[in-house]
Amino acid sequence: MCGRIAAMVDGDLFDRAPRALKDGEVLELGRRRVRWLDAPHLPHGWECGYLFEESTATLLCGDLFTQPGADHPALTRDDILEPSEAMRRAMDYYAHGPDAPRLLEKLAATSPRLLRRSPAPSTRRSRATTSSSRARPCASRPRTRRRCVDVVELVRVA
Repeated sequence: MCGRIAAMVDGDLFDRAPRALKDGEVLELGRRRVRWLDAPHLPHGWECGYLFEESTATLLCGDLFTQPGADHPALTRDDILEPSEAMRRAMDYYAHGPDAPRLLEKLAATSPRLLRRSPAPSTRRSRATTSSSRARPCASRPRTRRRCVDVVELVRVA
């Protein structure tokens, strides 16, 4: 399964026809329900999108908060933004599209309790450990930087 754009541009790469999900479409998976969220160019590819698992409030956020290296715990409550930003600054792979702030707000509206990142550890935080004074830019362009804050605040991890 994938988004409509990925099905259109990459469909011939799959062993069988992909199941293309529309933005906001929910797919029942037995005990679980996942919702597809289109997010073109966030952080890079046109076909970008994310799955949100509703029963556990888990946002499967792919490359959005990538960290370098392979020696990470499976689950962390540590700061994930600074290592991700350090990697992005070293080789800026973000598209910096004009829709980035709106798309980040769209992801934040899911109110995830767990961010399942790849490749990096999953992140779980409580509001009690979050400080809005830790605001940091998440992109190098002023338009995006203005609305981007610490990932935990922005994505409103409960």
